[in-house]
Parts: sequence; structure tokens; C-alpha cells
Amino acid sequence: MMLSHRTQIGLIGVLAAGALTAQEVTVLESFEDDIDAASLMDWGGRPQLDPPGVTLSQYTKTDDADIHVTHGQKSLKVTLSGSEWWSADFRITLSEEASTLVREAATTGDVAQYVLRWDFIFPPAGTTSWMNSQIQGGDFGGIYDQIDSNNGKLTMSIALDLLGPLPETGPLSLILAQNFDASADPFVSLDVYVDNVRLVNTYAPGAVPKIYPLQSFEDANNPIGGVVNFTGWGGGTRTTYEQYTATGPEDIRVTDGTHSLQVNYSGAGTWGSDWLIPFTDTMLAEVLKLDLPAEQRPTREELGRYTFRFDIIYPVAADIGATWMNSSYSTQGDGFPWSSTAGFGQVRTYSITLDQFTWADWTDPAPSLMVLANSDWAATGGVCWWDNFVLIDTGEASRTVPAPEITGHAYADGQMTVSWKSVAGGKYSVERKADLAGTWTAIAENLTAAAATSSYTDESAPVGQAFYRVVGFARPALFETSFEPGEDPSGWSEVISMGQTQWEVGAPTTGPGSARTGVNVLATKLSGNYGPDQTVAYRSPIVDLTGVTAATFQFYHYYEFEPVDDISGEAFDWGEVNLLDATSGQNLLPGGVPALKFTGAFRNWRRTSYNLPAEALGKRIRLEFKLISDVFNTYPGWYIDDLRVD
Repeated sequence: MMLSHRTQIGLIGVLAAGALTAQEVTVLESFEDDIDAASLMDWGGRPQLDPPGVTLSQYTKTDDADIHVTHGQKSLKVTLSGSEWWSADFRITLSEEASTLVREAATTGDVAQYVLRWDFIFPPAGTTSWMNSQIQGGDFGGIYDQIDSNNGKLTMSIALDLLGPLPETGPLSLILAQNFDASADPFVSLDVYVDNVRLVNTYAPGAVPKIYPLQSFEDANNPIGGVVNFTGWGGGTRTTYEQYTATGPEDIRVTDGTHSLQVNYSGAGTWGSDWLIPFTDTMLAEVLKLDLPAEQRPTREELGRYTFRFDIIYPVAADIGATWMNSSYSTQGDGFPWSSTAGFGQVRTYSITLDQFTWADWTDPAPSLMVLANSDWAATGGVCWWDNFVLIDTGEASRTVPAPEITGHAYADGQMTVSWKSVAGGKYSVERKADLAGTWTAIAENLTAAAATSSYTDESAPVGQAFYRVVGFARPALFETSFEPGEDPSGWSEVISMGQTQWEVGAPTTGPGSARTGVNVLATKLSGNYGPDQTVAYRSPIVDLTGVTAATFQFYHYYEFEPVDDISGEAFDWGEVNLLDATSGQNLLPGGVPALKFTGAFRNWRRTSYNLPAEALGKRIRLEFKLISDVFNTYPGWYIDDLRVD
């Protein structure tokens, strides 16, 4: 905003910072004032019983541990009675304002940006043998997805960029149908709750989405993408797999490239847990970091920037003698919402953000996705196709993001004080002009923020009217390199404790085969394997952290060391990162332990981020990359790129 002596008006400014991952959430309905947005359906079923088998009421939170309210103090309570099984029970009609926001979001065309969400709280365990809540098309076209639980809260999401045209006018409604088998016999009633209908913008300010292919079944050497039968849960007995080749550009059974995965089902249709697809050595594995301790993995909030998508292509109904079909998915840590056909002979893109569920880390391989199918296809069997598994990152912002927020101003005795939200270590200037048509003049430059709030006092504020703005600038990295030609290589040094020189800078021909960005990397060996019996370190130039109270070290790397012993868990070769005192060369961490250690293999570019500890802050340090190998087997080694300390 812009500030005058007498009035507060808008300010244009620019704050540059690192990438942001926070989501923007707009609550559309949370039943705080009333439940007028909710009404019974008239399609038959429970609402048409006499008396009605659906009752709507406003529920008030009892304490902070009450799971039946997920936003504010109120939620919608839905009491179901009179009959079990499927029924379209009630609708939630959004206000005109909320409906307009959803329409605008759905027509932006920005991939994976906007998600419509609501929370559904199922009855306690033991109340039902199974239960689900399904959205019934309606204003949201062919969406018939459902969430399934025997206990507690789940969140349903609709990716708005995948919808067809919404109704052009009028309020939009969510129609919810419930289906369940109650444990009590005879069934009397049960309660469910709905809250926090919201619009989520997954994009960080300035973000440009990046799409990472995970699997599209194009590799002749791996035609079915490593898919195997899932033998748990009584499954894996009715499916065979093949690489399907498109018959032409109009063949909807392939949505990326020229191939897809064809899954053939034998016998009459019924529910079954069928197959498993692995995602090792992909961007999904790099993001989830399931091979690292839990405390080194991203939080759910951090995972909100990633959308996992794939296509399922349902067959023509007559070809398999079916009247309905759906598929569902499990990470063996969580189940996804179900995907229903809403029409045979169609492509359905399944989309979910990674913050909505967990992936099992104990599976082999990990991460992997288990696929289930359910249908009434004929005894001759069924068929379905999958293609184009991708991960979309919507959180990688440019280094320029919106203006700093001015939090206050005060004018007294010819002095104007302006306060604003800041980033510690960030650089700011304060500018002034006499009127809106005038030219901005800097009255203070190169101000360094010491905390999350900063202020500046203009001791010579002009009498009458003046306008102020705050402009922020990118805080330069404390240290960064991509090892590219033309960068200054001075300051780097190699220390050989045992073996021979190994570390090289250049274009790799083994390992990843190319740099992550540009042409060069730092590698234990650019071509071929590292040598046996090595202890060889490569040390960075001095990184000056004097006066720095918080800093993050990040880099990208690809590594392939000797496998860890399956029985003992012992590593024979590994790479480690150490934090060294720039003067003495001594390890700064207690006991001389490495800051980071990598064993085994990760055959894809992985980003590792590490918050520098108190032992390194305020000092001049060097970063040390060390290879340690035994006298036996050797492997391609360690490749490092795009290193940065902020």
C-alpha cells in the first residue's frame, strides 16, 4: 500500500525472496452463521422416507480436540436414519459470491492450480462395516468420486482445471450421496459431519508449474513400467498386463506418446486388489524421500505444492458387458478417493495433491501405488488402460514475489515512520513522492532487515501531503555455484586421505549422463566408476556466515554407491557432507559426525535441503564433499549440481 500523512492508500512494491510453498485458501462455506446452504435432495431414497431419513442441523464444537469441526466453531451435522445403502441425501449450495470464485478459478486454464475441497467426518469405528460419501455430478459435470472410511475425517478434492464447463449463471451445488452397511441390526441412525468447503490455490506467488513424467509405458526395455501383481489383500490372481500401442492419433486408449498399460481382467467382475506400480528413481521418490528418516522428509504442508496425476481409460460398456465400473488406489499407507467412470469409453484424469495422504515407506519398492478395480463386467472378463503418470510442481516461485506488506505508519513533529513485514537479511529501500503523478525518490537505500518486521523514520517529512512505498530486493545467496564454464573455480580444493584424485568438474557421461542444469557437474568421476579404497574430499571456497543467524544449504545430486548389505545394514561405500571451520579445517559438529550421509543409490536428480546448525552459524566455513570406498566393488559414484547457501 501507499501511505500519505493523512490517508492510507495502495502501495506498489516488490519483495524478492526464495521459493514459497504456502497455499492460498478461501473458505466458501463453513456453517458458522447458519446451515441455510444445506438442503435435502428429492431423488428418492432416505430424504423421501416418512419421516425423512435425513436430518440437517448445525453442530457446535465442544473443545479443541473435537474432530467434527475443522474450521471455526461450527459444522453441518447430518443424521442418517430409516435405511442403509445408497441414497442421494443432501446438497450444499454455494453463495453467488462463492460460486463466482469457483467459476473464475475453473476457467483460468492454469494446470493444477485450483482445487475445491471439503472435509467429511465419518462415524466412529464400529458403526459401519463400510461407508462412503460420493459427489453426484450435478453442477460439477462428470465427477462421481467418493471417499471411503470406517472412522474419522477425510478430505475430498476436485481439481477445477479438469472440469468441463460449469453452469454459466446461478449458485453452484455439491450433491452428496452416502452408501453404507451399518453394524447395528436393526439399523437406527448414524451421524456424519461436513465442514470447511474451500477453494485452494496451490500456486506459490510467481510460480510456473513444472511437469515431471513418472511413467508412460514408452520404454521398450520396460514396456509395462515394472507393474506386478499385488498379492496382498487376497489380490493379484485375475490380471495380466501388456504394453498397448495406439492404432492412430484418435485412439483415446493412449494419452501420452504411443503406448499405454493395458490391464486384462479374467472372470466375472467384482472388487479386487490387483496390481502395483513402482515409482523408484522418479521425481515422486525424490520429493517424498521415503528412504530418509522421518524428520528429514517434507511436511504435509510442504507437499501441498505437488499434484500427482494419471489417466485411466475405461472401455466401451458393451465390449465387456458391464453397466458400471470404478477404480481405487492405495499407497498402502492411505487410500485415495475412488475414481468412478461417469461414462464408459472415456478418459478420466485422476488428480490429487500429495498433502492429502501418506505413502508407505516399508513397501518394496517404495513409493509404489496399488490399484483396485470393481465392476459388474461379464464372466468373459474386462479390460482397462492407464497412462501418463506425472507429478506437477506448482510451488517453485520465481525470486520476485509480491510487495512487502506495510503494517503501520505514524506521523508526528515532522517525522513519518513506516513499518513493514520483512525477511531477516533482506534488503529494502524506502521511497517518497509529493503526489501520485510525481516520480518516486529513494530516501533510504540498502536497509538490511534484522527481523520479521522493519521500520524506517523519515526525519524530514515534508509538510502537507507525501506518499511512501517500500521496495524489497532479492537477498543474494551467501554462496552458489553450478560448476559451469566461466565460473571462478578458485577456492575449491581437494584433500586426499587415501587413494588417488577422483573429483572432477565437467560434463558427465556416466551416472545421470548430463548435468541437471547447464553442462557441468562436480563428480567423483565424470566417466566410469570411482576407484577402490578411497577417502577423497572436495572442499568449497569459504562461505562467510559472520553475523548470519539462519541459513539453508541446498544442492541437487545423483548417486550410486555400493549397495548396503541386506542383512547387517552395513554400508561399504558412501558420500558425506561435512561442515568445516574455514581456518582450522576441523569438523564443526560434535563428535566429528557428518552433516549429511548418503548410501545406496538414487538414480535421479534429487534436491537435498539442510538447515545449517548453530555450530556453523556466525562463522566462516567450508563445505566438504567426501567419498569413502572400500577395497572391493566400485560404482558410478556421486554427481552434484546447483549448490546454494541462503
